[in-house]
Amino acid sequence: MSGPLSLLGWTFLPNLVTGWAQSLYYSLTIRAGDPKPQPGTPRFAEHRRRIHILVVSIYLLYTIYEADYDLQRASTFYADLSLPLTATDREVKSRFRRLAALYHPDKATAGGDANAVNAYFVHLKTAADTLSDPAKRFAYERFGPDAVRWNHCVTIRDYLYTVSRPGHPAVLEKVVNPMLGRLAGRPPYLPFQAIEFARKLSVTMYVAFSQIGPLLAADTSGGQVLVGGRKGVSEEVALQQGLERLDVMVKSLDGDAGRLLQTEMAPYAGDEEMLQTVRGKVKEWLVQNTIRSDPMVKDALGRSFAKRRVDAPSGAKGNR
Repeated sequence: MSGPLSLLGWTFLPNLVTGWAQSLYYSLTIRAGDPKPQPGTPRFAEHRRRIHILVVSIYLLYTIYEADYDLQRASTFYADLSLPLTATDREVKSRFRRLAALYHPDKATAGGDANAVNAYFVHLKTAADTLSDPAKRFAYERFGPDAVRWNHCVTIRDYLYTVSRPGHPAVLEKVVNPMLGRLAGRPPYLPFQAIEFARKLSVTMYVAFSQIGPLLAADTSGGQVLVGGRKGVSEEVALQQGLERLDVMVKSLDGDAGRLLQTEMAPYAGDEEMLQTVRGKVKEWLVQNTIRSDPMVKDALGRSFAKRRVDAPSGAKGNR
């Protein structure tokens, strides 16, 4: 399946297949005449959520298999010549001579398609020439069949050796290929195959996980599959708890401020006349501070000071 068709399939197939699968599930598990869960009920929504997750998971596995199958169907020069990835130059040439004895156009059967026989022999010759040349083999393993058509490249440096890995990636060589080697009939991946497989897999897995992830925590208690329903409730509870903590903190600060004021006024305790004097001074300070902080008062004072300093000599200080 091509990239656009795969993305299109991810758009509508999961929901469509989920509906069909749920209907089939009810027809197989519920006896005729028994009531089936109806849309809008918690049981129906919970079943739909689970079936949707199962459908997306199966489709994800299918797309992974499809991507791997496409790579295997395209084959490689190693597979066409039936050679391992570690084949030497001598082994490549020896193998080609054996295949040439079987598929050379001059030795082909008369009943075969001459054009097909010629094309296949040319393909085998190209594969042998590529794997026999260290530079071409290096480029083919990393850049794929397109590197064969780069006729202007001769040396490894021409194939961007300086910006390419001289060896296979460690993950591919030590993890992926050993696992594939345990499966009968599964040849290991070349670097370009691994890159192409990862490219197809990245988009597929992103779409699959973006659909499965919200469903894992979906709320079906209301009869609908509500993605993020519980999250909204938890956020409301967290907000209420935060407001309660803020209220406790404000009350604590108010109490601390009251105790601090009592400590400052302790020297005047019992002296009513002195307390009245302090209250008057504080009141006067508050009034004066409020007046001086007013923008209009500040502007008037600034203009007044500017007029006083118009005739002042250079370097004079003060306002007289």
